[in-house]
Amino acid sequence: MILDAAIPLFAEHGPDVTTRQIADAAGIAEGTIFRVFSDKQELCHAAVVKYMDPEPVRVALGAIDAAAPLEAKVRSVVELLRKRFGGVMGMLSAMGAHPAPHGRHVPEHVRKKGRMAGYLAAVLEPDAERLRIEPEAATRIIRLVVFASEIPELGGSHRVTDDELVDFILGGIARKDG
Repeated sequence: MILDAAIPLFAEHGPDVTTRQIADAAGIAEGTIFRVFSDKQELCHAAVVKYMDPEPVRVALGAIDAAAPLEAKVRSVVELLRKRFGGVMGMLSAMGAHPAPHGRHVPEHVRKKGRMAGYLAAVLEPDAERLRIEPEAATRIIRLVVFASEIPELGGSHRVTDDELVDFILGGIARKDG
């Protein structure tokens, strides 16, 4: 319950979130947090570990209708990844201010690389014949483009819209007529 309340606050406010805000969001007394976690740093680490668990994203990807048109599937993936990566940026900010203690156990799902790419490729696989590249390669490009779109320093004053991302991903930058 504490972590469920803390995660969106860390994602939104980074390290500036207070334990009072977390307690209020969880509907508990602030002292209850310190009965569970020794300090804010430990709470932050636990929130980051829970947030980075790929299972909720895998479940959401699995819920995308395989029979939906390719554009609808790409839109669903873009929306899901933007939300995820936007939250990751906040969580990384929180983690940078509160680094994990040395010797802390890192869960296996955090150590494994590439699982998310497989989940995303599975979403695109039914439309493989419509793609110019293999679903795995498309997945790498989609992840890179969506992740980059969530880094404010790269976008300047213009925040790329989901429509612009979907259009770019589906059509690329080359004109079809030349």
